[in-house]
Amino acid sequence: MQPAPSLFNLAPRTWVLLAVACAVHFVLGASLGLSVDEAHYALYAAHPDWSYFDHPPLVGWVQWPLVALDAPTWLLRPLPQTLWLGTALQVHGLAERLQVGLPRGVAGWWATAVLALTPLLHVLGIGLLPDTLLVFWSAALVWLTLNLMDTATARSPGHWLGLGLLLGLAGLSKYTAIFAAVAVALCLLRAHGPSLVRSPWPWVAVLVALVLVLPVGVWNHANHWISFTYQAQHGAGGGWQGVHLLRFLLVQLLAYGPLLLVAWAGSRQGVAAPGARSLLLFFAVPFSVMAALSGGGTSLPHWTAPAWVALAPLAGVGLARAWQRYCVIVTEMSD
Repeated sequence: MQPAPSLFNLAPRTWVLLAVACAVHFVLGASLGLSVDEAHYALYAAHPDWSYFDHPPLVGWVQWPLVALDAPTWLLRPLPQTLWLGTALQVHGLAERLQVGLPRGVAGWWATAVLALTPLLHVLGIGLLPDTLLVFWSAALVWLTLNLMDTATARSPGHWLGLGLLLGLAGLSKYTAIFAAVAVALCLLRAHGPSLVRSPWPWVAVLVALVLVLPVGVWNHANHWISFTYQAQHGAGGGWQGVHLLRFLLVQLLAYGPLLLVAWAGSRQGVAAPGARSLLLFFAVPFSVMAALSGGGTSLPHWTAPAWVALAPLAGVGLARAWQRYCVIVTEMSD
């Protein structure tokens, strides 16, 4: 596995790509009014509370200072734009860490291009939704999980405390953060086996996460668990139908692109360590659950955004390998 690169050590063409994407986000964000969903979450900030009926509170908390000052719409938009940029930088760094046998910056460039060419993620980069936060935390969880899969790093208490912090922040963002937590646990169990549960530090991480999400439990207890009940009913939907699943898969293809096969190829041929393939769980766990729920007619396209972002580094490696092979073929033909 490659050493962890600097998040800001990017090739010039990657900086140009990110600058163009951020400029588009800024222009659109400054010219468009709040969407219905954005206004709904801004209302959270206008009425601070421990949690809310349909989502945990972080999406309201982070906006509270600006909403309290009656900031204009364009001033609310830099927060999701910064989160999108931070997500892109993490995806770039992950692709560089995972690749082997490629020139520096190539896999990162392709991974960044994957993000920049995914239409739905730009929506989350302009408007602040719970998913905007969860996408950022999910990328950070993949990064830290990759660290903790290494035996030497797993001895560091600081990394486990960081894991608990990230899991707690993800849980304060959206209930579907539970899928990322499951992926983290499965990756670490595959890397360390039974010894993982005998170490005190994973349990400390769990404790830190539970303390951070405690406001959600306190609010739900005071309100007869109404949010948990709503989410369970909302996720279950109606009667299961295959046509709903097919529609879900088609919408996913249009919203995110055909990255699954590319990412699979990258995980098979281009990653630096076999254990890194476990990171596919960050896609497989949430996506399979959302696909199953879609049969009831309830799954929305942006619910899978964290899963696709976790897949982007592997897709970058796969695309970089494919481009490398193409260049070799062209060179041989020209000779």
